Amino acid sequence: NGLGDACKARLKRILRTARPDHEDKGISIIFNEEEGAEERNKFLQTGGSSSLVHTGQKPPLVCVGALNTDIQLHYDVDEKETGGIKHAKKMVMTEGGGGLNQSIAAAQLMKALNFDKLTSVYVIGKVGADAQGDHLIQFAAANSVSTTLINKSTDGVPTGVANIIMPIVETGGEK
Repeated sequence: NGLGDACKARLKRILRTARPDHEDKGISIIFNEEEGAEERNKFLQTGGSSSLVHTGQKPPLVCVGALNTDIQLHYDVDEKETGGIKHAKKMVMTEGGGGLNQSIAAAQLMKALNFDKLTSVYVIGKVGADAQGDHLIQFAAANSVSTTLINKSTDGVPTGVANIIMPIVETGGEK
């Protein structure tokens, strides 16, 4: 029994708790390239299959990864300025994180291919017990992703935030 078998067994237990009708329907796992590379490699090296889709009715597709609020700050680029305070020209808050992005993309693909009746897309992740966490859960659900495997923090840790700096470059200009 390697990590692959342990991971499969744990996911099956989680899914059975969330969906009692799930047993023996198979599992698909998507690991985020950046956030899940180490876990994916351990999983594959210890006997896990890169394709865990089994026959059965409506096997779930499970994405494992982060659910974050992304804050994009757009700045003018001025090579002459150094130090000091920079004022953003624009701020955009969006939903993000590898687990959320991948699960929504998978759900959209399933719908586009008319497979949405054949499989359910789940995301396994954790959010804070805060307004951002609630929003991300609602956003996932509104995009056809099952949220039953998203955990809310009970230790006061807030929902993750990613700050993204976006330099504004004039057409033909350089950073």
